[in-house]
Amino acid sequence: MSTIANHDISLIGMSKHYTLCHRLEGSLEAVNCLVFSPNGQILLSGGDDDTIRVWDLSASQCIQSYCSQNWAQITSIEWLHCDSSPEGFSDWMSVGTGRGSHTLCPKATEGMKFLWNEATTTFPFDVNDPVEAQAYDPVNRRLALASHSGLLKMFKLRSKSLILLWDVKLYSDIPRSLQFFGPGNRYVLSAFLEQGEIISYNGENATIEWRRLLLGGIGNATISPDESILLVDNLTTNSFDLYRFPTGNLVTSIPSKAVERFVKGIVFAEGGKIAICGSDQQFVQIIDLTSQRRCQDLISENPSDIFQTVAAVSLGDHRHLIACGSSSKKPTIYVWEKMDFRFDDSAVSTGPLMRTHSHPGRSQNRDHKILDTLIVWFFQSLPIILLATHTIWTPYFWQLIGNVKSTTSAVQVTFDTNIQGPIRDVLSIVELTTIATSTSTASVTTTVTGHAIETVISSLSTFIPDHTE
Repeated sequence: MSTIANHDISLIGMSKHYTLCHRLEGSLEAVNCLVFSPNGQILLSGGDDDTIRVWDLSASQCIQSYCSQNWAQITSIEWLHCDSSPEGFSDWMSVGTGRGSHTLCPKATEGMKFLWNEATTTFPFDVNDPVEAQAYDPVNRRLALASHSGLLKMFKLRSKSLILLWDVKLYSDIPRSLQFFGPGNRYVLSAFLEQGEIISYNGENATIEWRRLLLGGIGNATISPDESILLVDNLTTNSFDLYRFPTGNLVTSIPSKAVERFVKGIVFAEGGKIAICGSDQQFVQIIDLTSQRRCQDLISENPSDIFQTVAAVSLGDHRHLIACGSSSKKPTIYVWEKMDFRFDDSAVSTGPLMRTHSHPGRSQNRDHKILDTLIVWFFQSLPIILLATHTIWTPYFWQLIGNVKSTTSAVQVTFDTNIQGPIRDVLSIVELTTIATSTSTASVTTTVTGHAIETVISSLSTFIPDHTE
Protein backbone atom coordinates (compact mmCIF):
# COMPACT_ATOMS: atom_id res chain seq x y z
CA MET A 1 0.00 0.00 0.00
CA SER A 2 1.13 3.57 -0.54
CA THR A 3 0.56 6.60 1.59
CA ILE A 4 0.72 10.21 0.46
CA ALA A 5 1.68 13.00 2.80
CA ASN A 6 3.23 16.34 1.85
CA HIS A 7 3.93 14.98 -1.62
CA ASP A 8 6.19 12.28 -0.21
CA ILE A 9 5.35 8.74 -1.26
CA SER A 10 6.78 5.67 0.46
CA LEU A 11 6.14 2.12 -0.71
CA ILE A 12 5.65 0.84 2.81
CA GLY A 13 4.41 -2.55 1.67
CA MET A 14 7.80 -3.40 0.20
CA SER A 15 9.99 -1.95 2.90
CA LYS A 16 8.54 -3.23 6.17
CA HIS A 17 9.27 -6.94 6.28
CA TYR A 18 11.82 -9.56 5.37
CA THR A 19 10.74 -12.63 3.41
CA LEU A 20 12.46 -15.99 3.10
CA CYS A 21 14.36 -16.30 -0.20
CA HIS A 22 16.82 -19.18 0.35
CA ARG A 23 16.82 -22.38 2.39
CA LEU A 24 20.31 -23.91 2.29
CA GLU A 25 20.72 -27.51 3.41
CA GLY A 26 23.81 -29.67 3.51
CA SER A 27 25.51 -28.88 6.81
CA LEU A 28 25.91 -32.06 8.86
CA GLU A 29 26.16 -30.46 12.30
CA ALA A 30 25.48 -27.13 14.02
CA VAL A 31 26.27 -23.98 12.02
CA ASN A 32 28.61 -21.78 14.10
CA CYS A 33 29.48 -18.89 11.81
CA LEU A 34 28.25 -17.11 8.68
CA VAL A 35 29.55 -14.24 6.58
CA PHE A 36 28.34 -12.58 3.36
CA SER A 37 30.54 -11.37 0.54
CA PRO A 38 30.36 -7.57 0.17
CA ASN A 39 28.23 -7.89 -2.99
CA GLY A 40 25.80 -10.33 -1.38
CA GLN A 41 26.33 -13.03 -4.00
CA ILE A 42 28.25 -15.48 -1.78
CA LEU A 43 27.61 -16.80 1.72
CA LEU A 44 30.32 -18.61 3.70
CA SER A 45 29.39 -21.02 6.48
CA GLY A 46 31.27 -23.15 8.98
CA GLY A 47 30.26 -25.38 11.84
CA ASP A 48 30.74 -28.42 14.02
CA ASP A 49 31.19 -30.70 11.00
CA ASP A 50 34.70 -29.19 10.53
CA THR A 51 33.78 -27.98 7.04
CA ILE A 52 33.72 -24.65 5.23
CA ARG A 53 30.98 -24.28 2.61
CA VAL A 54 30.72 -21.67 -0.14
CA TRP A 55 27.12 -20.95 -1.17
CA ASP A 56 26.08 -19.36 -4.46
CA LEU A 57 22.94 -17.45 -3.46
CA SER A 58 21.75 -16.88 -7.02
CA ALA A 59 21.46 -20.66 -7.43
CA SER A 60 20.72 -21.51 -3.76
CA GLN A 61 23.36 -24.21 -3.73
CA CYS A 62 26.74 -25.08 -2.26
CA ILE A 63 29.40 -24.73 -4.95
CA GLN A 64 32.44 -25.61 -2.84
CA SER A 65 33.26 -27.30 0.46
CA TYR A 66 36.57 -27.89 2.17
CA CYS A 67 37.79 -29.73 5.27
CA SER A 68 41.36 -29.90 6.55
CA GLN A 69 43.07 -32.35 8.89
CA ASN A 70 44.42 -29.31 10.76
CA TRP A 71 40.93 -28.20 11.66
CA ALA A 72 38.36 -29.21 14.22
CA GLN A 73 35.06 -27.38 14.42
CA ILE A 74 34.94 -24.04 12.58
CA THR A 75 34.67 -21.35 15.24
CA SER A 76 34.92 -18.10 13.25
CA ILE A 77 35.02 -16.78 9.68
CA GLU A 78 35.88 -13.35 8.31
CA TRP A 79 35.76 -12.03 4.75
CA LEU A 80 38.93 -9.98 4.13
CA HIS A 81 38.97 -7.46 1.31
CA CYS A 82 42.01 -5.48 0.25
CA ASP A 83 42.44 -3.36 -2.85
CA SER A 84 45.64 -5.05 -3.97
CA SER A 85 48.10 -7.74 -3.01
CA PRO A 86 51.34 -9.03 -4.54
CA GLU A 87 49.51 -12.13 -5.80
CA GLY A 88 46.70 -10.08 -7.36
CA PHE A 89 44.01 -11.37 -4.99
CA SER A 90 41.61 -8.84 -3.48
CA ASP A 91 39.39 -11.14 -1.41
CA TRP A 92 40.38 -13.70 1.21
CA MET A 93 38.71 -16.05 3.64
CA SER A 94 39.99 -16.07 7.23
CA VAL A 95 39.09 -19.24 9.15
CA GLY A 96 39.56 -19.89 12.87
CA THR A 97 39.15 -23.42 14.22
CA GLY A 98 38.71 -25.36 17.44
CA ARG A 99 42.23 -26.74 17.17
CA GLY A 100 43.85 -23.31 17.54
CA SER A 101 44.70 -23.13 13.84
CA HIS A 102 44.08 -20.31 11.39
CA THR A 103 43.73 -20.62 7.61
CA LEU A 104 44.00 -17.84 5.06
CA CYS A 105 42.59 -18.70 1.62
CA PRO A 106 42.36 -16.38 -1.42
CA LYS A 107 39.33 -16.16 -3.69
CA ALA A 108 39.80 -16.58 -7.42
CA THR A 109 39.79 -13.28 -9.29
CA GLU A 110 36.97 -14.61 -11.50
CA GLY A 111 34.03 -16.69 -10.38
CA MET A 112 32.97 -17.53 -6.84
CA LYS A 113 35.34 -20.27 -5.75
CA PHE A 114 38.29 -20.12 -3.39
CA LEU A 115 41.76 -21.44 -4.22
CA TRP A 116 42.44 -23.97 -1.49
CA ASN A 117 45.70 -25.00 -3.11
CA GLU A 118 46.89 -21.42 -2.38
CA ALA A 119 45.72 -21.49 1.26
CA THR A 120 48.14 -21.18 4.20
CA THR A 121 47.52 -22.63 7.67
CA THR A 122 49.29 -21.55 10.86
CA PHE A 123 48.87 -22.28 14.58
CA PRO A 124 48.74 -18.93 16.42
CA PHE A 125 47.50 -20.74 19.56
CA ASP A 126 48.00 -24.13 21.18
CA VAL A 127 46.20 -27.11 19.70
CA ASN A 128 43.85 -27.26 22.68
CA ASP A 129 43.17 -23.48 22.63
CA PRO A 130 40.48 -22.71 20.00
CA VAL A 131 40.26 -19.46 18.06
CA GLU A 132 37.36 -17.76 19.85
CA ALA A 133 37.01 -14.52 17.88
CA GLN A 134 38.61 -12.50 15.10
CA ALA A 135 38.28 -9.05 13.54
CA TYR A 136 39.69 -7.47 10.38
CA ASP A 137 40.92 -3.91 9.92
CA PRO A 138 40.72 -3.12 6.16
CA VAL A 139 42.26 0.33 6.64
CA ASN A 140 45.59 -0.97 7.95
CA ARG A 141 45.26 -4.59 6.78
CA ARG A 142 45.47 -5.97 10.29
CA LEU A 143 43.87 -9.10 11.69
CA ALA A 144 43.15 -9.57 15.41
CA LEU A 145 42.74 -13.10 16.78
CA ALA A 146 41.63 -14.05 20.30
CA SER A 147 41.83 -17.52 21.83
CA HIS A 148 39.47 -19.32 24.18
CA SER A 149 42.02 -19.03 27.02
CA GLY A 150 42.24 -15.22 26.72
CA LEU A 151 45.20 -14.54 24.40
CA LEU A 152 44.95 -11.62 21.96
CA LYS A 153 47.30 -11.41 18.97
CA MET A 154 47.55 -8.68 16.35
CA PHE A 155 48.83 -9.54 12.86
CA LYS A 156 49.69 -7.62 9.73
CA LEU A 157 48.31 -9.17 6.56
CA ARG A 158 51.22 -9.34 4.12
CA SER A 159 51.02 -11.40 0.98
CA LYS A 160 49.63 -14.81 1.98
CA SER A 161 51.12 -14.72 5.46
CA LEU A 162 50.39 -13.09 8.82
CA ILE A 163 53.15 -11.04 10.49
CA LEU A 164 52.80 -10.88 14.29
CA LEU A 165 52.76 -7.29 15.59
CA TRP A 166 52.06 -7.94 19.28
CA ASP A 167 50.30 -10.28 21.67
CA VAL A 168 48.88 -9.88 25.16
CA LYS A 169 47.24 -12.02 27.81
CA LEU A 170 43.76 -10.66 28.36
CA TYR A 171 42.16 -12.60 31.21
CA SER A 172 41.52 -16.09 32.42
CA ASP A 173 38.19 -15.43 30.76
CA ILE A 174 36.73 -16.08 27.31
CA PRO A 175 36.89 -13.12 24.88
CA ARG A 176 33.59 -13.52 23.04
CA SER A 177 34.05 -10.80 20.44
CA LEU A 178 36.58 -8.44 18.84
CA GLN A 179 35.92 -5.29 16.81
CA PHE A 180 38.03 -2.42 15.47
CA PHE A 181 36.73 1.12 15.94
CA GLY A 182 37.77 4.75 16.20
CA PRO A 183 39.56 7.04 13.71
CA GLY A 184 41.51 4.89 11.27
CA ASN A 185 40.47 1.79 13.26
CA ARG A 186 42.94 2.81 15.91
CA TYR A 187 41.39 0.72 18.71
CA VAL A 188 40.15 -2.83 19.15
CA LEU A 189 37.33 -3.71 21.56
CA SER A 190 37.19 -7.04 23.36
CA ALA A 191 34.13 -8.30 25.30
CA PHE A 192 34.44 -11.00 27.96
CA LEU A 193 31.97 -13.76 28.75
CA GLU A 194 32.04 -14.24 32.52
CA GLN A 195 33.46 -10.92 33.73
CA GLY A 196 30.85 -8.91 31.79
CA GLU A 197 33.54 -6.39 30.92
CA ILE A 198 34.54 -4.62 27.71
CA ILE A 199 38.12 -3.37 27.22
CA SER A 200 39.48 -1.01 24.59
CA TYR A 201 43.05 -1.71 23.46
CA ASN A 202 45.30 0.50 21.42
CA GLY A 203 45.78 -1.32 18.14
CA GLU A 204 49.37 -0.12 17.80
CA ASN A 205 50.86 -1.22 21.10
CA ALA A 206 48.21 -3.22 23.03
CA THR A 207 47.92 -0.71 25.87
CA ILE A 208 44.55 -0.48 27.60
CA GLU A 209 42.75 2.78 26.75
CA TRP A 210 39.68 2.21 28.96
CA ARG A 211 37.44 -0.52 30.39
CA ARG A 212 33.73 -0.69 31.27
CA LEU A 213 31.87 -3.17 33.47
CA LEU A 214 28.45 -4.04 32.04
CA LEU A 215 25.36 -5.55 33.66
CA GLY A 216 25.96 -9.25 33.12
CA GLY A 217 27.84 -11.99 31.30
CA ILE A 218 28.42 -11.19 27.63
CA GLY A 219 27.43 -13.72 25.00
CA ASN A 220 28.26 -11.35 22.15
CA ALA A 221 28.82 -7.63 21.67
CA THR A 222 28.92 -5.44 18.57
CA ILE A 223 29.31 -1.72 17.81
CA SER A 224 26.90 0.11 15.50
CA PRO A 225 28.27 1.44 12.18
CA ASP A 226 28.27 5.02 13.46
CA GLU A 227 29.98 3.84 16.68
CA SER A 228 27.33 5.40 18.92
CA ILE A 229 25.61 2.24 20.23
CA LEU A 230 26.89 -1.01 21.72
CA LEU A 231 24.56 -4.01 21.43
CA VAL A 232 25.14 -6.79 23.97
CA ASP A 233 23.72 -10.29 24.37
CA ASN A 234 23.30 -10.32 28.15
CA LEU A 235 23.47 -13.92 29.34
CA THR A 236 22.72 -13.03 32.95
CA THR A 237 19.35 -11.38 32.30
CA ASN A 238 18.64 -13.15 28.98
CA SER A 239 18.08 -9.79 27.29
CA PHE A 240 19.59 -7.65 24.56
CA ASP A 241 21.07 -4.49 26.07
CA LEU A 242 21.71 -1.23 24.23
CA TYR A 243 24.47 1.01 25.66
CA ARG A 244 25.76 4.41 24.66
CA PHE A 245 29.21 3.92 23.21
CA PRO A 246 31.84 4.43 24.43
CA THR A 247 30.45 5.75 27.75
CA GLY A 248 28.72 2.48 28.60
CA ASN A 249 25.48 4.12 29.81
CA LEU A 250 22.55 1.72 29.50
CA VAL A 251 19.84 2.91 27.11
CA THR A 252 17.38 0.03 27.30
CA SER A 253 17.06 -3.73 27.72
CA ILE A 254 14.91 -5.76 25.34
CA PRO A 255 13.77 -9.25 26.46
CA SER A 256 15.15 -12.00 24.22
CA LYS A 257 12.34 -14.53 24.95
CA ALA A 258 15.06 -17.18 25.21
CA VAL A 259 14.48 -20.07 27.61
CA GLU A 260 18.07 -21.24 28.00
CA ARG A 261 21.12 -19.04 28.40
CA PHE A 262 22.69 -19.93 25.08
CA VAL A 263 25.11 -17.58 23.39
CA LYS A 264 23.12 -15.77 20.69
CA GLY A 265 24.42 -14.13 17.52
CA ILE A 266 23.82 -10.39 17.13
CA VAL A 267 24.59 -7.99 14.28
CA PHE A 268 23.55 -4.52 13.12
CA ALA A 269 21.88 -4.23 9.71
CA GLU A 270 20.57 -1.61 7.29
CA GLY A 271 23.30 0.83 8.24
CA GLY A 272 22.50 0.55 11.95
CA LYS A 273 18.74 1.09 11.70
CA ILE A 274 17.94 -2.40 12.99
CA ALA A 275 19.61 -5.16 14.99
CA ILE A 276 19.38 -8.88 14.20
CA CYS A 277 19.38 -11.19 17.23
CA GLY A 278 19.36 -14.97 17.49
CA SER A 279 17.35 -17.10 19.92
CA ASP A 280 16.67 -20.65 21.06
CA GLN A 281 12.97 -20.43 20.19
CA GLN A 282 12.80 -21.18 16.45
CA PHE A 283 13.07 -17.54 15.35
CA VAL A 284 15.42 -14.63 14.80
CA GLN A 285 14.37 -11.25 16.19
CA ILE A 286 14.62 -7.93 14.39
CA ILE A 287 14.81 -4.90 16.67
CA ASP A 288 13.99 -1.43 15.35
CA LEU A 289 16.58 0.80 17.00
CA THR A 290 14.47 3.94 16.51
CA SER A 291 11.55 2.64 18.57
CA GLN A 292 13.79 0.19 20.49
CA ARG A 293 11.22 -2.56 20.00
CA ARG A 294 10.99 -5.85 18.18
CA CYS A 295 9.47 -5.24 14.75
CA GLN A 296 9.61 -8.73 13.19
CA ASP A 297 10.37 -12.36 14.04
CA LEU A 298 11.89 -14.53 11.30
CA ILE A 299 10.44 -17.95 12.06
CA SER A 300 11.96 -21.20 10.84
CA GLU A 301 10.15 -24.45 10.00
CA ASN A 302 11.85 -26.57 12.66
CA PRO A 303 10.59 -26.11 16.25
CA SER A 304 13.97 -27.30 17.62
CA ASP A 305 16.01 -24.65 15.78
CA ILE A 306 18.47 -22.64 17.86
CA PHE A 307 20.09 -19.66 16.13
CA GLN A 308 23.49 -18.83 17.60
CA THR A 309 24.90 -17.18 14.49
CA VAL A 310 23.50 -14.44 12.25
CA ALA A 311 24.91 -12.30 9.43
CA ALA A 312 23.65 -9.36 7.40
CA VAL A 313 24.60 -7.30 4.35
CA SER A 314 23.05 -4.27 2.66
CA LEU A 315 23.39 -3.62 -1.07
CA GLY A 316 22.96 0.11 -1.25
CA ASP A 317 19.89 1.34 0.59
CA HIS A 318 17.27 -0.70 -1.25
CA ARG A 319 18.16 -4.40 -0.80
CA HIS A 320 19.05 -6.13 2.46
CA LEU A 321 19.91 -9.74 3.29
CA ILE A 322 19.91 -11.61 6.60
CA ALA A 323 21.29 -15.11 7.15
CA CYS A 324 20.88 -17.33 10.19
CA GLY A 325 22.21 -20.83 10.81
CA SER A 326 20.58 -23.37 13.12
CA SER A 327 22.11 -25.72 15.66
CA SER A 328 19.43 -28.42 15.42
CA LYS A 329 19.88 -32.09 14.45
CA LYS A 330 19.12 -31.14 10.84
CA PRO A 331 20.99 -27.84 10.46
CA THR A 332 19.58 -25.38 7.96
CA ILE A 333 20.73 -21.95 6.83
CA TYR A 334 17.93 -19.48 6.12
CA VAL A 335 18.42 -16.33 4.05
CA TRP A 336 15.85 -13.55 4.27
CA GLU A 337 15.52 -10.57 1.94
CA LYS A 338 13.92 -7.14 2.03
CA MET A 339 13.50 -4.85 -0.97
CA ASP A 340 13.26 -1.19 0.00
CA PHE A 341 12.16 1.36 -2.62
CA ARG A 342 11.59 5.06 -2.00
CA PHE A 343 9.74 7.66 -4.06
CA ASP A 344 10.22 11.36 -3.37
CA ASP A 345 9.81 14.84 -4.89
CA SER A 346 13.47 15.23 -5.77
CA ALA A 347 13.41 12.06 -7.82
CA VAL A 348 10.29 13.23 -9.71
CA SER A 349 11.62 16.72 -10.35
CA THR A 350 14.81 15.42 -11.91
CA GLY A 351 12.99 13.17 -14.34
CA PRO A 352 12.81 9.51 -13.32
CA LEU A 353 10.02 8.61 -10.93
CA MET A 354 12.03 6.11 -8.95
CA ARG A 355 15.56 6.59 -7.71
CA THR A 356 17.72 3.70 -8.82
CA HIS A 357 21.08 2.63 -7.51
CA SER A 358 23.82 1.01 -9.51
CA HIS A 359 25.93 -1.59 -7.74
CA PRO A 360 28.79 -3.63 -9.16
CA GLY A 361 28.16 -7.32 -9.43
CA ARG A 362 24.37 -7.09 -9.58
CA SER A 363 23.09 -10.23 -11.24
CA GLN A 364 20.34 -10.50 -13.82
CA ASN A 365 18.39 -12.58 -11.31
CA ARG A 366 18.33 -9.59 -8.95
CA ASP A 367 16.78 -7.39 -11.67
CA HIS A 368 14.08 -10.00 -12.13
CA LYS A 369 13.33 -9.88 -8.41
CA ILE A 370 12.91 -6.10 -8.60
CA LEU A 371 10.53 -6.49 -11.54
CA ASP A 372 8.57 -9.19 -9.71
CA THR A 373 8.25 -6.93 -6.67
CA LEU A 374 6.93 -4.06 -8.81
CA ILE A 375 4.38 -6.37 -10.44
CA VAL A 376 3.18 -7.56 -7.02
CA TRP A 377 2.85 -3.95 -5.87
CA PHE A 378 0.83 -3.08 -9.01
CA PHE A 379 -1.72 -5.83 -8.46
CA GLN A 380 -1.95 -5.01 -4.75
CA SER A 381 -2.70 -1.38 -5.62
CA LEU A 382 -5.10 -2.18 -8.48
CA PRO A 383 -8.27 -2.39 -6.28
CA ILE A 384 -7.57 1.07 -4.86
CA ILE A 385 -7.00 2.50 -8.35
CA LEU A 386 -10.25 0.98 -9.63
CA LEU A 387 -12.18 2.26 -6.62
CA ALA A 388 -10.79 5.77 -6.99
CA THR A 389 -11.71 5.93 -10.72
CA HIS A 390 -15.00 3.99 -10.72
CA THR A 391 -17.07 7.00 -11.87
CA ILE A 392 -15.03 7.08 -15.08
CA TRP A 393 -14.95 3.44 -16.12
CA THR A 394 -18.25 1.96 -14.79
CA PRO A 395 -20.48 3.38 -17.64
CA TYR A 396 -18.21 1.81 -20.23
CA PHE A 397 -18.16 -1.45 -18.27
CA TRP A 398 -21.96 -1.82 -18.25
CA GLN A 399 -22.16 -0.86 -21.93
CA LEU A 400 -19.67 -3.65 -22.67
CA ILE A 401 -21.77 -6.14 -20.67
CA GLY A 402 -24.86 -5.18 -22.72
CA ASN A 403 -23.00 -5.70 -25.98
CA VAL A 404 -21.78 -9.11 -24.84
CA LYS A 405 -25.34 -10.17 -23.94
CA SER A 406 -26.70 -9.08 -27.33
CA THR A 407 -23.97 -10.93 -29.18
CA THR A 408 -24.55 -14.06 -27.09
CA SER A 409 -28.31 -14.04 -27.90
CA ALA A 410 -27.65 -13.67 -31.63
CA VAL A 411 -25.20 -16.52 -31.63
CA GLN A 412 -27.67 -18.75 -29.76
CA VAL A 413 -30.48 -18.07 -32.29
CA THR A 414 -28.19 -18.80 -35.22
CA PHE A 415 -27.01 -22.01 -33.61
CA ASP A 416 -30.56 -23.22 -32.91
CA THR A 417 -31.72 -22.47 -36.48
CA ASN A 418 -28.80 -23.61 -38.62
CA ILE A 419 -27.04 -26.30 -36.62
CA GLN A 420 -29.35 -28.24 -34.32
CA GLY A 421 -31.72 -29.39 -37.14
CA PRO A 422 -29.02 -31.06 -39.32
CA ILE A 423 -27.43 -32.57 -36.22
CA ARG A 424 -30.74 -34.22 -35.29
CA ASP A 425 -30.95 -35.64 -38.85
CA VAL A 426 -27.47 -37.11 -38.52
CA LEU A 427 -28.32 -38.72 -35.18
CA SER A 428 -31.49 -40.26 -36.64
CA ILE A 429 -29.60 -41.68 -39.59
CA VAL A 430 -26.91 -43.12 -37.33
CA GLU A 431 -29.67 -44.85 -35.38
CA LEU A 432 -31.04 -46.33 -38.61
CA THR A 433 -27.63 -47.63 -39.67
CA THR A 434 -27.23 -49.52 -36.40
CA ILE A 435 -30.40 -51.57 -37.08
CA ALA A 436 -29.86 -52.01 -40.81
CA THR A 437 -29.05 -55.63 -41.75
CA SER A 438 -29.21 -55.86 -45.53
CA THR A 439 -26.62 -54.62 -48.03
CA SER A 440 -29.14 -52.45 -49.84
CA THR A 441 -30.28 -50.82 -46.64
CA ALA A 442 -26.69 -50.02 -45.68
CA SER A 443 -26.07 -48.51 -49.13
CA VAL A 444 -29.10 -46.28 -48.84
CA THR A 445 -28.10 -45.32 -45.32
CA THR A 446 -24.62 -44.32 -46.49
CA THR A 447 -26.07 -42.09 -49.19
CA VAL A 448 -28.51 -40.40 -46.81
CA THR A 449 -25.77 -39.98 -44.19
CA GLY A 450 -23.53 -38.27 -46.69
CA HIS A 451 -26.33 -35.92 -47.63
CA ALA A 452 -26.95 -35.02 -43.98
CA ILE A 453 -23.28 -34.33 -43.34
CA GLU A 454 -23.16 -32.05 -46.38
CA THR A 455 -26.15 -30.20 -44.90
CA VAL A 456 -24.32 -29.74 -41.57
CA ILE A 457 -21.17 -28.45 -43.29
CA SER A 458 -23.25 -26.06 -45.37
CA SER A 459 -24.96 -24.77 -42.21
CA LEU A 460 -21.63 -24.32 -40.46
CA SER A 461 -20.27 -22.35 -43.40
CA THR A 462 -23.17 -19.91 -43.11
CA PHE A 463 -22.69 -19.66 -39.34
CA ILE A 464 -18.90 -19.12 -39.30
CA PRO A 465 -17.74 -15.83 -40.88
CA ASP A 466 -15.46 -16.02 -43.89
CA HIS A 467 -12.04 -14.51 -43.02
CA THR A 468 -10.36 -15.23 -46.32
CA GLU A 469 -11.20 -11.89 -47.83
